Amino acid sequence: PQELPGSFLLGGELPRALFGATEICRPDGWRPVVHVLSGSRVGALLEVRDHGTQGPLLRLSIVQDGTARAEAALWPATLETLTEESRQAVLQAVAGRRPFGLVQVGGSVGSVRLC
Repeated sequence: PQELPGSFLLGGELPRALFGATEICRPDGWRPVVHVLSGSRVGALLEVRDHGTQGPLLRLSIVQDGTARAEAALWPATLETLTEESRQAVLQAVAGRRPFGLVQVGGSVGSVRLC
């Protein structure tokens, strides 16, 4: 995440959410190492909202086998805690610049698709 200042990461063992190098939260209840089994389907949804709307600017949700498992949100107040480079990445995303997707996986993976 330090090398990718605009990255929004949710996962790991123990799971945590990072934006750039800044920890946003530590989601409870979902541990990929424990819960993701052979044949599991895992999806991620990144929601980007206009800076003028109420609610989070960015929200990253993880769904496993059709069930919401984890969520992390970046609220306007959180911008102050980010590095300048990461703050600019958030502002560019909410201004309409499409974010990049990156998937890091381990174990036996059948396929990965970014849409």
